[in-house]
Amino acid sequence: MRNVDRIFPQTGPAGRAEGQGGWGRRALLMLGCLVAVGLTGCTNGKVSDSRIDIITLAEALDYHARTGGSDPEVLFVDARRSVLYDQGHIDRAVNLRPNDIDLRAGSDPRLESKDAIVVYGQDPSSAVARAMAKRLIEAGYNTMLRRRVKFFAGGFNEWEATGLPVGAVEPATESTSAD
Repeated sequence: MRNVDRIFPQTGPAGRAEGQGGWGRRALLMLGCLVAVGLTGCTNGKVSDSRIDIITLAEALDYHARTGGSDPEVLFVDARRSVLYDQGHIDRAVNLRPNDIDLRAGSDPRLESKDAIVVYGQDPSSAVARAMAKRLIEAGYNTMLRRRVKFFAGGFNEWEATGLPVGAVEPATESTSAD
């Protein structure tokens, strides 16, 4: 008997499935497959803008309040070039670019443990920030049950303009100690 025949048995003359399970088992198997695909958020590499959760400055502030501590619940991701990040970024944000997310490697446990991942760019027109949000969704950080990836459209410009906490990378200082 082929594997397919064991999963989907042939029907006999009475219209009932031959072997064990019948239509009930087949329906249950198909339902399980549909649920598994739906819960993982299969995207086939095409994430539309409508799947991105856009948040306001007020919502970003609420999320930012949860970025402190040794194991923060929320991660802010600055998707801009590292040169811009080094000049200034939202306090406690990390600098990641879309190519830093390897879709073949599976999810990163450090990102997987977060309740929310807030992505931002320079301003609302930031294509790289939208691409980063889509990349994280494509990598599986959003599912039907947990929509963790958020896009702060106002970006760094809005954050800085309102006087909110900004971090900057300290310039490297040369050590001039005598031997």
